[in-house]
Amino acid sequence: ERGIKNIELSGGTDFYEGIEDDLRALSGKYNLTYACHAYFPPPREPFVVNLASCNDKIYRQSIEHYEKCIRMLKRIDCKFLSVHAGFMVEVGTNEIGRKLSSRIVYEEDSAYERFCNAYEHILKECTKNGIELYLENNVLSAENYEEFEHHNYLMMTDYSSILKMREKLDFNLLLDLGHLHVSAQTLRRDFRDECSKLKKYLKWIHISENNGISDEHKTLKAGSEILEEFHKIYVQGLNDLTLRRLVAVFIDFMILCGIQMCVGMCGFFLTADIWMQDGKKFMDVAWCINICSFFLMWLYFFFSDYCENIGVGKKIMKIELVSEGQKLTVNKMLKHSILKWISAAVWPFSIAYYFMKKEMVYDRYLKIRVRDKISEV
Repeated sequence: ERGIKNIELSGGTDFYEGIEDDLRALSGKYNLTYACHAYFPPPREPFVVNLASCNDKIYRQSIEHYEKCIRMLKRIDCKFLSVHAGFMVEVGTNEIGRKLSSRIVYEEDSAYERFCNAYEHILKECTKNGIELYLENNVLSAENYEEFEHHNYLMMTDYSSILKMREKLDFNLLLDLGHLHVSAQTLRRDFRDECSKLKKYLKWIHISENNGISDEHKTLKAGSEILEEFHKIYVQGLNDLTLRRLVAVFIDFMILCGIQMCVGMCGFFLTADIWMQDGKKFMDVAWCINICSFFLMWLYFFFSDYCENIGVGKKIMKIELVSEGQKLTVNKMLKHSILKWISAAVWPFSIAYYFMKKEMVYDRYLKIRVRDKISEV
């Protein structure tokens, strides 16, 4: 009724038998798109999910939770899942988002090894089921930092610890700006500097307001430090990808002009004698040459999607096109190449639309978006 179509399923809910049926019914009624975060669906018996746990029971429960979650996401056609980085300390269900009191601390190398193994297992399950997986940074409050005598027992709280994880694991970063705001103040880091250094890695953002002391999850305020950084990251990132895609299209266009010029020149030299002797026959041959050049254009568009090395523009600009978080299927490549070919035929209108909407005419139909590949290098 309010026009909201994208909903993230997250914690703070209680288990009940009909939750999956309700999600399917709501999705069908309102045409919703779901993303799933961390502690969803709620387990029958509450526990704290920790993929870095050295407690075998919690570790097994955590992995099983996400295996069950992935099966449910497949059934409700949800394409996105995000999980939290691990904790190197045992956390009770009554301590989430609050002061930690546990004195059970895990050995760091073992915790990281367990987390990486669990994450890679979950990633494989997600990939098999057409789901894109993201990893979110934790929040370190001053209260917990002091409680543990200035030891940071949470993974991925700031730039240096996120980079430490990237050295061990390849992942899509979900950057929670509220978490980073608190952690930066706790660790005496510059929040703006942390955001600036992390923006090239992030793929998804969570945003809420807080006082920098605890993760309050308050509504956004105009002029706040968090909102200002979000604006810098989102608007600059969007404009950057928009420009890079446009340059990629221009590069491909110039390549196609070269191909058509070569075909035209070859056709001219091959048909020069025919033109001198029989004008009508020459026109027939010229039409055939034009059809061949247009066919070569479509073929280039298709194979530039099918084979990354052929897509010169996207390769130079370090971008790729994805649909619903996944690489394009062959069926979508065919549709995309045909629609791109049509758009190229009316390129002044296509480019004008792209500047106004920051997307191609066919992007919504094919559910296409541009993904940055620079951070994957």
